[in-house]
Order: sequence, then C-alpha cells, then structure tokens
Amino acid sequence: MKHTMKCFVISSSALCFPINFKFAATNIPPVATCPADVTVVSVQGNNGSVANFDNATCSDSEDSAGSIIATCDRQTGGFFQGLGITVVTCTCTDSTGASNSCVFNVNVLAFVPTNIPPVATCPADVTVVSVQGNNGSVANFDNATCSDSEDSAGSVIATCDRQTGGFFQGLGITAVNCTCTDSVGASNSCVFNVNVLEFVREYYLLYLVTVRFQDSHLHPNPLLRP
Repeated sequence: MKHTMKCFVISSSALCFPINFKFAATNIPPVATCPADVTVVSVQGNNGSVANFDNATCSDSEDSAGSIIATCDRQTGGFFQGLGITVVTCTCTDSTGASNSCVFNVNVLAFVPTNIPPVATCPADVTVVSVQGNNGSVANFDNATCSDSEDSAGSVIATCDRQTGGFFQGLGITAVNCTCTDSVGASNSCVFNVNVLEFVREYYLLYLVTVRFQDSHLHPNPLLRP
C-alpha cells in the first residue's frame, strides 16, 4: 500500500510523514492572566459597592489568539455585598479541555463621611421693571445648582426662599438665599439679588399732519401734542 508522504528538512536530514498523519495534541494548558486587584469604597450604610475591572485574558500554544475566552465567577460592574475582600476566580479552557485559572481580589472599604459641604451655585442677579403703580414685578431666574464630593450628581437639590416666577413686592433689591444640603447633613448657601426698578411712563411726540390742497400741491402742517 502506497502512502503520499510529506517531508521536512531538519538539520540536513529529511523527516517524512504520511500526508494524513496527525500530530498528537500536547494538552499544555492555556495561560490565564487576571487583572490587578481592585479597591472600592462602599456606599453609605456600608452595604457594599459596584466594582469595575478589566477582563481576564487567555493565551494558548495550540489554539489561535482570541479563540479562548476567560470565564469568571464575578462580572465587572456587579455589586459586591458588604465590606472586605472577595476573591474572583477566572478560568481559561482550550479546545482540548486543558484549563488553567487565576484569581484577583475586590476589596470593599468602609464609607467614612468627610462632612465636606456641597458647593452651592446661584444664578446671576436679575433686574425687572415694576408694573404700573410701582407695586412690584414677577421675576424669572434659573435654578441654583449643587455639587458634592460624596453624593452622586443630581442627588442634592437646592432649596431657595423665593421661587422663579414669583411676585416681588415693591421696589428695590430682594436677596434670594439658596441652600444645598447633602446626605450627611452638611450644607452650604449662596445669594443672588432681584432688583425691581421703578416703572417710568414714556411719552412720545405725536405728529398730526393736516393737509389741504392748494393749487394741486400737498402742504403738511405738523402739530405737536403731548
């Protein structure tokens, strides 16, 4: 029986195999590489925290790059309950069933409030003109804003002693106070002014033009009236 042979030249010597010869797999397990340890701070109440981390990677001498995907017992973006260290295990398994694992730690630290007060930012001063009779005016203005180093964006809302769209009685300046209070009770305030100016009646010169025809020409005659 004849076989088609495939030969390789190694160090001036020929090494030949049947064309349908298959090399035996070595079953060398893949290399699993985990991300670095992760440290996060618990939410208030010390119930735990969300933790984000890079994916583990796999490399193998027998399988093509990217063909083996690591599987981990915890996923990035997941919530880690309570305080302390959680060990995350990731495993790589190649096409022959050989596997290898690596581990990394997610450490959840206790939340310690700093009591740093939020930053309160007021809108610019507003100037309006009183209604007739100088009784005051409605004033519209932007909302004050709050930012805090410990609370999430938008969770701290400013409260002001006067509201936009409200009526400001009389003439002159009214100071509007706005306060931001965070979840640990620390607060900060800002102030802006609403200035109501006097209503001043404006007068216009009204020109009345009388016309008459004389010799087929138009002659204007302006009269000045208050």
